[in-house]
Amino acid sequence: MAKDKSRDAEMPATAYRLMFYTIWRTLCNEFGREKTARFSRAAGLLAGNEFACGFLNLEADFRAFTLSLQKALMDLKVDTLRIESNPDTGNLLILMEASPDNGGLSATQTIHIYDEGFVDGILEAYTGGHCWGG
Repeated sequence: MAKDKSRDAEMPATAYRLMFYTIWRTLCNEFGREKTARFSRAAGLLAGNEFACGFLNLEADFRAFTLSLQKALMDLKVDTLRIESNPDTGNLLILMEASPDNGGLSATQTIHIYDEGFVDGILEAYTGGHCWGG
């Protein structure tokens, strides 16, 4: 039987968020919310690191890096990344916004904990210049 490659191309955000939410609920029931949040953040950190190492040029200057990161996230329909700077303090604010293609399933606090780890993993790979898997 021929394999339908179009189904393997991408997972709709609705399916991803539903899968994530049900795993979150299962882990919360088994281990409690605090431990589940630590698991989620750690998984996001690992995923962000792997994403950065597999999809981004870690040698690029910061502007080129962030532009390629934004494009990669949009192309893969993960989320929309916004970066705002405060000229008075020099601090950066990094925001992950749900993709318009999220299928109508709203992002919850559970997703945000994972996303925080995901962004941290990307920035760790970029600033540390190493990849965990390699």
